[in-house]
Amino acid sequence: MTSRLALFAMLVTGVASPSAISVHRAHVTVPTVAPLSVRGTLFRPSERVVVAAQANGPHHRTVTSTPQGTFLIRFAGVTLDNYTAYVIRATGNRGSYAVLRVIPECAAP
Repeated sequence: MTSRLALFAMLVTGVASPSAISVHRAHVTVPTVAPLSVRGTLFRPSERVVVAAQANGPHHRTVTSTPQGTFLIRFAGVTLDNYTAYVIRATGNRGSYAVLRVIPECAAP
C-alpha cells in the first residue's frame, strides 16, 4: 500500500513540476499607433482570433493566425497619440488569450 502511495506521490509531483508543464502563452504587441496595428505571437496555428481594441471607443477585427501562430492586423482609421490609454484583447477559438493594457504616464510639468 505504501509503495502505491509513494508511486502516486512521485507521479503527481513529477507532473505538477514547472519544468514538466509546457506553458503556451499568447502575446500581443502594438508596433505602430498610426494606424493602430496589433501583432500576435504564440497563438495556436491557424487559429481564428478576435482582436478587440478599446481605444477612443471599441474596435473589433477577426484574423486567422499563420501556421506559426502569428498575426498582424491593422485598424484603419484608428490613430492614437502618446497620451491615449488603451487595452488590446486577443481571444482565439482554440483557447489562446492575450491582453495588453497601456496607461501612459503624464508628462512632467
